[in-house]
Amino acid sequence: MSEKINWQDPAAAGNKKPRFPNLGDWFIHSFKILFSLIFVFIAFYYMVLPQIKVNYFYASTKCLVADKQMRPLSKYTRNPGYQPEALVVYEVNKKIYTHWAYDVLNSIYTNPDAYQGATNVIKTGSYYICWYDTADPHQVVIKRGWDHISLLFFGMTLVVLLASIINFLRWYRLLPSV
Repeated sequence: MSEKINWQDPAAAGNKKPRFPNLGDWFIHSFKILFSLIFVFIAFYYMVLPQIKVNYFYASTKCLVADKQMRPLSKYTRNPGYQPEALVVYEVNKKIYTHWAYDVLNSIYTNPDAYQGATNVIKTGSYYICWYDTADPHQVVIKRGWDHISLLFFGMTLVVLLASIINFLRWYRLLPSV
């Protein structure tokens, strides 16, 4: 004859968690999942989605680089970051636009060699291919591609979310423990 297990008595349950554990643990696991979801959304929206838009949906046009600069981001730190920018002149639908642009993620360089290399590639007075948003031609980039650091960060947020979900399911006894 099988005995009924009293889930309130840990000795009777064999020190296993009950099928329906207490509410505090449920809130902690749910909070971890919610927090991970928020980070995944933020990483996707601000780091991955702009790159997808530029690489797949922006239209290309020919633009003239009228000027270039390395804009300092802060004068009050020991090692200020610099952002490369090029003043591009381009035409969309027979209207001429002039904007400072470089890449979609607004890259910041703190290493002097790196930011000098970024500006030396672009020659003032030369024509380049630039890409603009067809819905808003003021949004233009002269450099496109994939930033691997932001993609790595997005991947790490996905791993944390997956680990939180697996941990919740194992804790809730819906997945077997390894």
